[in-house]
Amino acid sequence: MTATQELKLKDTVEQAMKKIGASKESDLCRYLPSSGGGYIHHFTYNKLKKTSPGECVSLIEEFILKNHNLKQLDPKPRAPRNSKQPDLSLPNEMFLQVLKLAQEANNQELLARLLGSKPLNQIKRELISSIRAEKVDVALWEAYTNSLLTAKH
Repeated sequence: MTATQELKLKDTVEQAMKKIGASKESDLCRYLPSSGGGYIHHFTYNKLKKTSPGECVSLIEEFILKNHNLKQLDPKPRAPRNSKQPDLSLPNEMFLQVLKLAQEANNQELLARLLGSKPLNQIKRELISSIRAEKVDVALWEAYTNSLLTAKH
């Protein structure tokens, strides 16, 4: 990076910080869009400053200095936690009714999905309670063994 590029970048950053009223340089990131949606991460901003200061200056000028209706960008949308599990939020009684209907219909695919979405501890508890009630629940046992196999691999 040449001295003129460094000076231009420093001047542009100071102007932008003054315009948005930022206390830290990383606050500029919330106004610079990312290619994946949302605003750029401060690590990406620092890398951009070091590797291509000209591009960094042009981004700051375009999205902060020349932009008249300035607003902070929303963060990049993230996947929700436990996104692998189906979005099936039923009370326990209703879940057991659906499970019973699937067992009566002998729908193995539905049983695998319903029982596979449960954590291993919950499957253990239900299996123990069915044993105590002296009921044989083959689907529950299969779900238990499948979850053990997938936990080991």
